[in-house]
Amino acid sequence: MKYSKRYICLTIILLLVVALKFNRNGSEQVETFRGAQMEPKVWNPLIAESVNENPLSLVVDNRIYSNEDYDIYMNRKLDIMIPVSLVRDSFNCSAGLYDKEKLVVEKHEESADFSLEDKQLTKKNDNYYVSASKLSKSLSYDYSWDIQKNTASAADALAGALAVRGVKKIAVYDVSNAHVSELISEIFRASHLVFAAPTYNAGIYPVMENLLSDMKALAVQKKTVAVMENGTWAPTAAKQVKEKISEMKDMTILDTGLTIKSAMHADQKAELDALADAIVNSMV
Repeated sequence: MKYSKRYICLTIILLLVVALKFNRNGSEQVETFRGAQMEPKVWNPLIAESVNENPLSLVVDNRIYSNEDYDIYMNRKLDIMIPVSLVRDSFNCSAGLYDKEKLVVEKHEESADFSLEDKQLTKKNDNYYVSASKLSKSLSYDYSWDIQKNTASAADALAGALAVRGVKKIAVYDVSNAHVSELISEIFRASHLVFAAPTYNAGIYPVMENLLSDMKALAVQKKTVAVMENGTWAPTAAKQVKEKISEMKDMTILDTGLTIKSAMHADQKAELDALADAIVNSMV
């Protein structure tokens, strides 16, 4: 079931100023959440497994390639991998595999080499695969896929869980960096909101608290809200965020939430799934 008419805004708060680092592909990966490691080695495989268990489509130049028809999958680095046999048709380019260890792709004046040695090329069950994102970047080619790319932060893990359940138009914001006018604009457009915040001096982190105050002052109303919290010793942010939201008109606060104590662990996947299910069920 697709939930294309709903818009979800996930708002995350990062305590450390330098919390985002950019990988070679230019995407953002959350490294720290209130000083806690998000353990990509734990979460990435879980995200990939969840994505691969559901319909996955790669869209290249308005042509759709589904994992139901092609052997497309997400690897543990959260890259969408496509078989070499599909490269030529999907990217409208020439592609040749040499000595069973090197893929050479050419399109107009652009070219790219991918090899098993540099791990840009992957062999699985006698078939060869290459990252769609790395291939498109090498060929200056634009592409998109219908499940938003996930990172290892808690909020993005939730975004991934929502995406594989058919939810569309998911936006994730860091309130420490996004301007409040942009946040308020998105909040007015969204039907569902998810707030994820650390406990700060037994209260709500100031930037998040200011946003909640602005929401009340601007009469934000008729939204469905879920809350996530983080705290090393005694997380209390969720309770206080809910109290702030309850002061607004016609706001529905979901009973299901998620509490993180320092770092998220694999045994919390069931809790994450339960939160995603609660959000999706509230859309029906």
